[in-house]
Amino acid sequence: MNIYMRTIYSISLLFFVCFESFANALPENETLCIPESPPYSSSELPYHGPLTELIVNSLKLSNINVTLLSPPWARIMREGEKGNCIIAGLWPTEERRKVFYFSTKPVIKQALGIYIEKDKELADIRNGVLALQRSTYLSKNISTQQWKYYNVKSTVQGAQMLALSRVDALFAEIGRMQYLLSEDKELAQKIKLTSPIIEYVYGYVAVSKQHKNAKKIIEAIDNNVELALNQLQSAEAHYLNLNNAPNAVTGNSSK
Repeated sequence: MNIYMRTIYSISLLFFVCFESFANALPENETLCIPESPPYSSSELPYHGPLTELIVNSLKLSNINVTLLSPPWARIMREGEKGNCIIAGLWPTEERRKVFYFSTKPVIKQALGIYIEKDKELADIRNGVLALQRSTYLSKNISTQQWKYYNVKSTVQGAQMLALSRVDALFAEIGRMQYLLSEDKELAQKIKLTSPIIEYVYGYVAVSKQHKNAKKIIEAIDNNVELALNQLQSAEAHYLNLNNAPNAVTGNSSK
């Protein structure tokens, strides 16, 4: 190879290496599915809610940009299973682990409970109708023989039906319900939380095993979530309840 050809080859090689380095430095773009579930996530909240802010910032620290979608929960599950979006705060189960990779570190801690009308007691409701959000998880701590189940589109719909005596009880996540009742005084006067709490659960970031960047996304969350948690600006950040969150998976239930 003469000097001229060697020079051309060297310049071409240098250009290729620089181009590859530049391409690898470009941010990736992913889609995050978030439910309309204030105080955790909502298009109407600053930063789209603390759960959204936590995940978006965790991914940005690894140069991953995020597009947000807010479809109904049933659709979130369908799109997530297909690998079309990342799911925020999913509760893991054995069945879900067959489909998704889960972050090692949780992004939210939640509590589940049953709500009834204020003038009634849980012991008085026999073979009643229990409302629960479609495609949600029903705790193993609830007796399946005690209830008839009625699927609702959202927690809000379930709470409204309960207040109108169209169902006997509502199975719901307590933080979401307490926020809803704080915003709707009329609803708060009609329904109450029963005791004891049914179950505590941790939610994690979940990515379908069909997603080509699944492991990279999970790695970014695990590496960055603690730093991102300390940088949260959302006023509702305390609802994530992660002060004593474990560094390993402890939950065994799913949303």
